[in-house]
Amino acid sequence: MRTAVDSSVLLDVLIADPRFVEPSEQSLRRAAGEGALLLCECVLAEITPVVGASAIDEFLADWNLAFVPSTIASAKLAGEMYQILLATQYPTGPAGGSGFFSSAPTPCVWPIGCWLGIEATTETTSSGSAWSNPRWDASSTGDA
Repeated sequence: MRTAVDSSVLLDVLIADPRFVEPSEQSLRRAAGEGALLLCECVLAEITPVVGASAIDEFLADWNLAFVPSTIASAKLAGEMYQILLATQYPTGPAGGSGFFSSAPTPCVWPIGCWLGIEATTETTSSGSAWSNPRWDASSTGDA
């Protein structure tokens, strides 16, 4: 199994958040026991201020976290999903009014979700919940 680790899980543990440190540690241990732990650019950027830029490589190695960068495929998928959202929620488009760009949601979260959908089989969050990727058939990938 390949688990995408949410930055909130890592930050809960790093700053020892009293509300979430225990469930986040448990989520990380459980996920690590089931396979690889992955993180993307956004997660790396969000934890770097706490870990420190000079210590991030050592941190990733110590915690057995694999940095898996986004791909062209995940970026294209993000763009396609964002295009569908804009077409369904904002059908008038840029010519339809000046509020289009100011009211449309930012596309920055779309690449994260698409990266998850391509690279990971599951995700762990600070609430301890896990998301399973329906695109993966673990029995056919050898990641079971």
